[in-house]
Amino acid sequence: MSVYKYKNLEGKEFEAANMKDILLCLDVALFFIFLSDIEQKGSFFRWLQENYPEKCKKVMNLMSLSDSTLKDLFPALFGEEELTEPYADALMSLLYFSGRVKDMDFLTPDALALLVKASMAGSGSADFCLGIAWRDSVGGIKKDMAKAFDYFQSGIARNNGRCINEMAYHYMLGQGVKVNFKEALRLGYLAAEQKIPSAFVLLGTLYQYGRAVQQDYAEAMRLYREAASLGSTDACNRIGYLYQLGLGCEQSYEETISWYKRSADAGDSVGANNLANLYLNGTGVKKDLQKAIRYYEMAAELGLAAAQASLGSLYAFGDEPGLERQPDKAEKLLLAAAEQGDAMSQFGLGMLYLEDGEKQDRNKAVGYLEKAAETGYAEAQFVLSQEYLNKDNSFYDREKGIKWLCLAADKGLDEAREALKRLGEE
Repeated sequence: MSVYKYKNLEGKEFEAANMKDILLCLDVALFFIFLSDIEQKGSFFRWLQENYPEKCKKVMNLMSLSDSTLKDLFPALFGEEELTEPYADALMSLLYFSGRVKDMDFLTPDALALLVKASMAGSGSADFCLGIAWRDSVGGIKKDMAKAFDYFQSGIARNNGRCINEMAYHYMLGQGVKVNFKEALRLGYLAAEQKIPSAFVLLGTLYQYGRAVQQDYAEAMRLYREAASLGSTDACNRIGYLYQLGLGCEQSYEETISWYKRSADAGDSVGANNLANLYLNGTGVKKDLQKAIRYYEMAAELGLAAAQASLGSLYAFGDEPGLERQPDKAEKLLLAAAEQGDAMSQFGLGMLYLEDGEKQDRNKAVGYLEKAAETGYAEAQFVLSQEYLNKDNSFYDREKGIKWLCLAADKGLDEAREALKRLGEE
């Protein structure tokens, strides 16, 4: 039997013949997710195919979703056969947590038990997965930030780069812990040593905004470029933004579009949305409504609320020349974004239900306007106030109307200030 030697993410060296040990399988899974050398991948998969042909089918399917070269090497392995044993569930859980499988939840009770066992045996990779599971309430687990942080800290003690990176972000954003930019910086550099792409993004963010370090756009750009070279689409968007504003570089819309397009072409919703905004407004490019819609649709299909809101509003009100109103499509898009808590979409739905002849429903309109108004959306507060102050409405409520009108006026909305003045004269 051939033997394939490798190092896992904690730097421990193993031989692939030890894959019969279920705990090592978990580290193997994450190991070749991040393995970039195609020959090494091929060698490892050939060994896996020889010794574990049935398991290899499912693993190859998941690991190689975007790797056409591997598909050419192993066309016979891409079957539909499902593996139900805990081994396969645990491997798929690792993939889910690592971002290689989207919108799927494989954390079965058996897989969870395996991951806990792996953590107890010293796997920082399992610590990372378990930390995410309890932080994000994956697989029906009750959210428990203290338990999540315990696992992340365990992974940090084992020098697991992803655990280090997760805690760095928690300290930077103040999620579950007090904001501590210095600790975020320290952990960020430790994670960057292990070439975690988002660690370079975190460090770039700290330099861009001058958190725990002196503000330095050029250094932020350097760090974002490093992240982009490791495959981060988030970094591509940030580089595009710096070029758009000329921060740490010479302002260049050509570079801006190039970086946003690089992100969008990689399937990133934010990059596609950024491009759509440029083409819609004619910022740095010739205004092109069709290109804007195409990129908005790309981002919307990927679930980005901002794109769903923008595209839904375009179809709802048909404000752009040559664009036909499509109320049904608009409603579907706005509802999808509103469910994500997007205030612009909630406002858009309110206006759609107020103004569209076929869909007019004042009760629905008020419901969505209230949701948007509660987020501080001034236009929604103003329109809502007018609905409550309309004596022809069954839900007429002067007190509520004045409350929302005052809030809109406090936000500086001229229409609200004028309306308040008229009320004072009555």
